[in-house]
Amino acid sequence: MTPAEQCLWKLLRKLEGFHFRKQVALGRSTYDFGDHGLKLLIELDGGIHRLPDVKARDEAKEAWAESQGYRVLRIPNQHVFGTGEPAVVAVLAAAREQLARG
Repeated sequence: MTPAEQCLWKLLRKLEGFHFRKQVALGRSTYDFGDHGLKLLIELDGGIHRLPDVKARDEAKEAWAESQGYRVLRIPNQHVFGTGEPAVVAVLAAAREQLARG
């Protein structure tokens, strides 16, 4: 795992009531983290994700996951370093939205 993934994994493991896994396979793609019960996938984005080819691949991957009823939450790498609060807030908000969707 990248340093950002290691930081986020430590944060996700502290969240009670969720069952996040790392390196989640769905279809032909793998996502950094996911909770199948919530139908929530998390992708960390570093600078490489701004490159046109990578961005196009990410968009196609996200569209396919969404067509399967999943939500893909993209978190910039810098949001997980330090306290990680921006990342945790984003994950909890997305999880609440998914729970509300049923």
